Amino acid sequence: MTARALPESCSRLVPLYRGTLVAVDDWRCAGHDTPAGHEETSDAHCLVVTRRGAWELRVEGRPRLADPGVAVAWPRGRPTQVRHPIGGGDHCTLFRLTRAGAEALALAGAGQRHGTDGPLPPLLALDGPAYLRHRRALAAARAGADPLMVEEMAVGFLRHALPDAGATATPAAGTRRQVDAAREVIARDFRGRLTVAGIARAAGCSPFHLGRLFRAATGLSLHRAVTRLRLREALERVLDEPTALSRIALDAGFASHSHLTDAFRAEYGVAPARLRGRRLPA
Repeated sequence: MTARALPESCSRLVPLYRGTLVAVDDWRCAGHDTPAGHEETSDAHCLVVTRRGAWELRVEGRPRLADPGVAVAWPRGRPTQVRHPIGGGDHCTLFRLTRAGAEALALAGAGQRHGTDGPLPPLLALDGPAYLRHRRALAAARAGADPLMVEEMAVGFLRHALPDAGATATPAAGTRRQVDAAREVIARDFRGRLTVAGIARAAGCSPFHLGRLFRAATGLSLHRAVTRLRLREALERVLDEPTALSRIALDAGFASHSHLTDAFRAEYGVAPARLRGRRLPA
């Protein structure tokens, strides 16, 4: 994703997350329209969720009114104009597909099913759960959460908003092989920086299928599975080694001592420092 994707009418765009499948941006517009006789283009397929206000995106002359009840596709490379028929500006979240993300979503069938020439339908009604999924993904991106968590939440929102994406049934045996392959990747690389795209590639599965298949088979999200292994590693080292907790946290894949402590307490009901001082029953 590059700066060329920033629309001219945008007053302030804050990049929050850059992943292999999708980027997440916070877009705040003061209400500037595209100047008469001019056009704007984006270098990425975007799905724009309006949080406040309303605006209109004209794609090759066809209007798409955006308000907080819908998500609007801003297609890559096509001439567009922005208009604010209501005024007052708007606050939006941009989910910008990378080339790999757009290809994966198109292969999942969303674009073909909706009759568009891209991976996204022009306009999507957002129900309450879909909008909440978008806000959770935005909050995770703003907080600088674990990249795997942000990417998985963003992909989960897109999958929920686009119910046809990944709807094709997968044979049970094939599903098990894909889930096992994903579990193998996680077991091997949980201490490092994992991505949904990387896990899906190793599993031979669309990233837009993987989260659903993995949760159905294991009861866990990908991020939860990774965190659980990191916590198991930390627990063993806390009990068996005198290594500093900050070192254990970084070695296990946590961002900091406090990150480990919070996750450890949520998982085990006790902080690692207190557990280290206790003698566990045999």
